[in-house]
Amino acid sequence: MTHLTQGIPSGAKRSRGTPSSTALQRSQLRSDCRTSVIKSNLPTKSRGTYTLVIDLPRAQTIRVGALGAFRFPRGKYLYIGSALNGLSARIARHIRADKKLRWHIDYLLAHARIKEVWTHQGDERLECVWAQAALAMPNARVIVPRFGAGDCNCAAHLVFLVE
Repeated sequence: MTHLTQGIPSGAKRSRGTPSSTALQRSQLRSDCRTSVIKSNLPTKSRGTYTLVIDLPRAQTIRVGALGAFRFPRGKYLYIGSALNGLSARIARHIRADKKLRWHIDYLLAHARIKEVWTHQGDERLECVWAQAALAMPNARVIVPRFGAGDCNCAAHLVFLVE
């Protein structure tokens, strides 16, 4: 089992996330971690599935690449993805503020904060299973059809959680 260490700006006290007994690990990330480098005890080339727990502080219209512009409600979102060639590097990229807008999630993260990261190490690609499970929750909604799901048949890999 693995867990991520909090991404904390230099000079601040660093603490470690507590590993759980489940395969899905949780790690609290400070709201300002997008400006610092994530520290991880995941092996550099680890493979796995991850969920970003995202907070959008205010409702706004955001252009999501070729998908177009969408009105995103203020609140909590889950983004589910997989990284089969470097889980730690993929998560670090999502957290970095200085990046080229390449994937759908990059457009949302330019306006939002990552609050938590949940990871599972393994060779299986579980992102579709996790996305379907998240979408089955009674408070789950799809805001942007096909968001993050260009290579599968899922409705979306971004889930808005209605409060």
